[in-house]
Amino acid sequence: MRCCSLNWLKFILFESSIIQIGTGAFIIYVGVSCLSAPLVIAIDKEWVGAVLIVIGIFMLIFTAFAAYGTYYEKKWCLCSYMFVAFWSGSLLLTFGIACLWGRAYAGQYLGSDDNCYSLKALRKASDTVIRAGSIMCTIFCPCNLKPTTHVNLYANQTFIHGPATKIQNCDTCWNIEYYPATTQALLVAWMKKYLKIDVTPSNCVIPDDAFSDTYLGDYAKYLPLLKYVENTFSCSGICVMENVFLFTDINRGTPNGNCRQKVYEWVNWITLKFGVTNIVFGCIQIFGMIIAFMIRRKIKIQTGIECQSNVVDTENGISEKQGLDENVTYTYTQTDNDATNREITTKDIVNFE
Repeated sequence: MRCCSLNWLKFILFESSIIQIGTGAFIIYVGVSCLSAPLVIAIDKEWVGAVLIVIGIFMLIFTAFAAYGTYYEKKWCLCSYMFVAFWSGSLLLTFGIACLWGRAYAGQYLGSDDNCYSLKALRKASDTVIRAGSIMCTIFCPCNLKPTTHVNLYANQTFIHGPATKIQNCDTCWNIEYYPATTQALLVAWMKKYLKIDVTPSNCVIPDDAFSDTYLGDYAKYLPLLKYVENTFSCSGICVMENVFLFTDINRGTPNGNCRQKVYEWVNWITLKFGVTNIVFGCIQIFGMIIAFMIRRKIKIQTGIECQSNVVDTENGISEKQGLDENVTYTYTQTDNDATNREITTKDIVNFE
């Protein structure tokens, strides 16, 4: 059939190679994005980004192998491509199915407030909110909250006015020299314990990363996620909420509740899109592998036919016509009883056949 001829298969694989080059580049882009994605970091799945980058690079390299092997009919190139296409396609299909399964997994924990604390990542993210909220606008983190934003906080006896607008730029040293000696001693001890710095009331400087890294400690990895949901969904926290936007700007207004439902919808959309995309790309890889296999088989069959066509009936003493030249005289020996030597040309052999 024409649709399964070698030339048609080559054309299909060339067209598929163009798609796969774009696919490889896109997968590398997704992998790089995963390395810094807030949600991926929060659930400790950065390795997924690294795996996707490797898959994308291999796709680009071995797609070039496929094009080269198809054009020059190099079977080893096609075999290399088939091997990589099979494994990369299988991995992409596995990731795609895992993402679709992850939608149900996310619903198990994000579907209700009662189950929100059951997942370690969500529990840790919520603890980060609690840890940050416990010091915001207190003597440990004087804040620049406008009276029109949250009147109830100004009525709170623990409220201390200062420069901070988010947890990352807290300054415990603010006006420390004007506090009573007992308060100064309290603040110095607190900074030594939680910020790991030794200061005095007269020489007190807070490092830039003191609160975003040192104070939050192991909770710092959840900071990008909490900043993202505050900016994107105008909510606060995951399972719990605060009255202000702790990680972006406390003067933005009042958060629209916690972010559990918004994060649930967001995760559902991401896993659906990512899952379907990976399945499609995986199928493209498997399709390319099948076409490469068919091309290799066609080349093998065609090579066998050519070898057979080069063999001439040996009954008359001529074994091969490969390499015959019209201008060269060849000698053969007749096999009949009165065998004699004759000189014939290539044209004679053709006519003889």
